[in-house]
Amino acid sequence: MKNRVIYIIWIVLSGLLFGQNSLLSLNGYGEYMNTYDASSLSLGESRMFSDNFNGISLSSSSSLSKFNSSYLAMTVSFNEHNADRLSKVNSNILHLISYTFPISKSSLFSFGMNPVFRSDISVQETEFQIFGANDSPIDTDSDGINDPVAYNTYYDFSGGISEFYGSFSSKIGNNFNLGLKFGKLFGSSIRASSLRFYEINYFQDGSIPDFNLFSSQNSTNSYEYSSYNYEIDLRFSIPNINFDNEFVVIYGSSDKMNVKVEFDNSSTSQNFSSLNGMSNLGVGFKSDIFDDFGLIFELNNFKAYKSDHLLNIFNNDYPDISSAHIGFYNTIDDFAFRSGLCYKKYILESKDIIDLGITFGFGVKYLNKNSFNFGLKLGERRSDFYNLHDEKYFKLYITLISSEDWFIKKRK
Repeated sequence: MKNRVIYIIWIVLSGLLFGQNSLLSLNGYGEYMNTYDASSLSLGESRMFSDNFNGISLSSSSSLSKFNSSYLAMTVSFNEHNADRLSKVNSNILHLISYTFPISKSSLFSFGMNPVFRSDISVQETEFQIFGANDSPIDTDSDGINDPVAYNTYYDFSGGISEFYGSFSSKIGNNFNLGLKFGKLFGSSIRASSLRFYEINYFQDGSIPDFNLFSSQNSTNSYEYSSYNYEIDLRFSIPNINFDNEFVVIYGSSDKMNVKVEFDNSSTSQNFSSLNGMSNLGVGFKSDIFDDFGLIFELNNFKAYKSDHLLNIFNNDYPDISSAHIGFYNTIDDFAFRSGLCYKKYILESKDIIDLGITFGFGVKYLNKNSFNFGLKLGERRSDFYNLHDEKYFKLYITLISSEDWFIKKRK
């Protein structure tokens, strides 16, 4: 525990280099993801709405019954981040793969896989810390007297938590859609650290000419995750209004996260669980103001897992999130153009992170029921989080939806 506290002090006081993924990967189990559709991303990073020609949002199960056909959907994402005292970092992942098929004239079933938390990040302390001879516990020249040493540390975190899910969506009457989703959360991660000690020699003026590696202490811990996720998704419209409208309410929750930890210095594993499950609540509204132009607005509130600090990266829980999203879309024949704004507040114990983003995107419909969608988000996160300021980033999603009437009986 003492070493772990020292690590945190080093991170706060010294410069760092990162590799892959956002600064949010330094909290909890990694960065949280809940939008999986390029069309939704371009509408202010919505999780409830899209404008990909068939009306479905791959993040909202109630929307699936708006399009009664079999289809395969896949999203890939590309991300880049940079910040003050942060080297430019990149990552790309398969963000979603799903398959949906009708089981009746008004109901569909879908199954798929997507990441929920992800952390692929390397951290290097760039400045050396010094133990003077009076404080040093190390004798570098074996003369029986402890010598001054310098030290720094390296960290590597990789892996995360994914979800395999099945969802049911049904259209009830003309104005109501119901979605139910059940998911299995699973995954693993590796957390490695290397504490390195260096022999130092001083010049007469007190400067240090060089650092010679004397020894290192390496450790690797592995984590396995398991939980279940549930979600109910209601979508309805109010008839007899002069414009098309759609309202959505989503509530999701999970069981406590069970974590199996294998420590580097132990031949046995230990089982832990989070102190709570995570939950999310969202409400949204969509309106087609004109035949080819509309807008969406939604609010989301996310409560993250809270765990024993031993289970969290750098001993920090992932923050809770409150967010607001607004998006605009315009459809011209087989082309759709989208834009939006997104505001997120990541709520930490001491410092909040404010995330402001602007989004763009377009979609192309081809071969009747297939579509290609592109979404881009440019954002900036502002915080004194770990003495790092103004993280700038972009997210690029590409979604392909390929449809066919495989399970629908054709009338002669």
